[in-house]
Amino acid sequence: MITTIHWVTFPRQFRLHLALTTTFALGATSLGGCALLGPQPNAQLTRAEAVAHAAGQEDIANTLHEEVLRLCGHHADGRIPESCTYELEPAEGDVLDTLIKTVAKAPEESKDLVLTQALKLAKEQQVEVPALDPISNADVQDSAAELLQTEYGAIWALDYARAFMADQEHIDNLVKVHRKRAEQLAQALGDQAPAAEAGWLFSDTADAEQDPNAFISDIEALSYDHWVKAARYASTDAWRGYCIAVAANYELAT
Repeated sequence: MITTIHWVTFPRQFRLHLALTTTFALGATSLGGCALLGPQPNAQLTRAEAVAHAAGQEDIANTLHEEVLRLCGHHADGRIPESCTYELEPAEGDVLDTLIKTVAKAPEESKDLVLTQALKLAKEQQVEVPALDPISNADVQDSAAELLQTEYGAIWALDYARAFMADQEHIDNLVKVHRKRAEQLAQALGDQAPAAEAGWLFSDTADAEQDPNAFISDIEALSYDHWVKAARYASTDAWRGYCIAVAANYELAT
């Protein structure tokens, strides 16, 4: 659009203001060819989508794509804003590692979705729980200490339920897994490792005496939820990856 300005009818200072305004308008028009105004696709999610797509993980890629569009919103008639149309940039990388890192960078409302994708993939790949180095990060120490207490509590609860269970082998296998987790956490925490409590009280669980199988399932689910929560709020990618690996094996162990 061309605007005609009659300079002779305005004072000098007003002419300068009009000139600047017109220049800005023209600049905005030319920039519009490069980037449309409106909501933009989230760069972290589209990057993860591209990595998943390149690796053939189409379910993950489609889930992330839908989340990108959801964040963009839509017009009253259901159309996606034109500014949210995008093409994936070529990207390579390990999908699980990318998802783990994306949890921290994704919008707050998208973190749980990305974490769920990471957990599903870790379970599908049957990832092994990695070795745990000594923990020096204060936030990670706090998280690990809470999880250690969770593992102590699970061990106590399973031993308590043992008296009501006919399948002792099942109890033995679960206790073995929890003890291994507890030992790993305690070693990594060193002097910062809390001592186990003398006894535990559990709410929102079935009665161990009346239904020991349901009680055990509830204990396992509660413990699993603690690991997922730790992954969700982990302060480092390495700690998040460890928690995800434990959680993935947790489901496999139950």
